[in-house]
Amino acid sequence: MAEDTAPDTKQVVAKPAKAAKPKKSEKSAQKPSGGRVWGVLALLVSLVALGAVGYGGYIYYIKQDLFSTDVVAELNRLKSGSARNGERQAEFGKSLDRFEQRLNSVKEIQDTLASAIGGLAQDLGRKRDDWALAETEQLLLIANYRLQLARDVETAVAALRAADEQLQKLADPSLLPIRKLIADEITALQRLDRADIPGIALRLGSMASTLEQLPLHVERRFATAAPVTGVATTESTSLNTLQQMWRDFLGLIRIRKTTTGQKPLLPPEQDYFLRENLRLMLYGAQLAMLQGDTGTYTQNLKSARRWIGDYFDTETQVVTNMQEELQALLDEKIVVELPDVSASLGALRDIASKKLAP
Repeated sequence: MAEDTAPDTKQVVAKPAKAAKPKKSEKSAQKPSGGRVWGVLALLVSLVALGAVGYGGYIYYIKQDLFSTDVVAELNRLKSGSARNGERQAEFGKSLDRFEQRLNSVKEIQDTLASAIGGLAQDLGRKRDDWALAETEQLLLIANYRLQLARDVETAVAALRAADEQLQKLADPSLLPIRKLIADEITALQRLDRADIPGIALRLGSMASTLEQLPLHVERRFATAAPVTGVATTESTSLNTLQQMWRDFLGLIRIRKTTTGQKPLLPPEQDYFLRENLRLMLYGAQLAMLQGDTGTYTQNLKSARRWIGDYFDTETQVVTNMQEELQALLDEKIVVELPDVSASLGALRDIASKKLAP
C-alpha cells in the first residue's frame, strides 16, 4: 500500500511542477515592459533638462544684450523720436484745420448752389395754370399797347381773342368774369366806325407822285393867244400886213376881269421847292394818319389845299380834281375815340396775384 501511495505522491508533485512553467514565462514577459517605461522616463528627463539649459542660455543672452546696450542713448533716441512725433502731430493738426476751413467754404458754396438751384427749380416748376395766366397777361398788354399807342384796332382785337382762347383752355370757373370783360372789349372795338386807313394812305401817296403834272399860274398867264382864223386869203398884201400887226398887238395886251386879288408870280427857280414842300405835306399827313394824330393830319391837308389854290392854275381840270380829293379827305372821319380795354387786364392781375400768393 506504501508503494501504491508513493507513485501517487510523485504524480501529485509532478503536476504542480508542470503548472509552474507558465509562471516563469510571465516573469520573463514583465521584465521587458518595465525597461521601456524607464527608458521613456529617462528620455523625458533628458528633454526637460535640455529645455532648461536652452532657456537658461536664452536668459543669459538677453541679459548680456541688455547690459551691453547704451540705455542713456536709447532714452535720448526715444525722446527725440517723441519730439519729432509731436511736431508731426502739430503739423497734422494745422493741416487738419486748413482742411476743415476749406471744407466749410465748400459747404457754403454748396449751400449757395443748392439754394440757387432750388429757386430755379421752383421757377421752372410753376404750374401750367400759372404759365397760361402769364401768357394771357402778355396778350392783354399787347392789345392795350397797340390800341393806345398805335391805334391799331385789328391787332388789338386779335390779341384779345387769343387771350380769350388761353383762358378757355384753362376751364377755370373763376376766370369767367375776365372772359366776359374780354368779350365786351372785343364787341366795343368791332362797333367802331373805322376808316379805310390803308386806302387813304395810298391816295395820299398817289397825289404826292402826281404833283409834277400840276400847272402853275405863270404858265397860263403868259400863254400865247390863239391865232385868229377865218382870214380871207384873197385880200391884198397891205391888208394882210395890217391884220397881222393888229393880231400881234392883241397878243401883247390882254384884259381879264378877276374878282380876287392877283397872286404874286413864283420865280421859275422856285418851282422845284414848291412841289417838294407840297409832297412833304402830303407825306406828313399820311404819317400822322397812321399814328392817329388827327391835328397834324388835318393841318397838313389844309395847307396843301391852300398852296395848290395859291400857286397852281385852278382853272385846269387836274388842279381842280386834286383840290376836290383833298377836301374829300378832310371831310372823311379817320379817327374816333377808342374804348378802354384795360379792365380785363386789371382783373386778370388781381386773380393771378391771389393764385401765386403763398
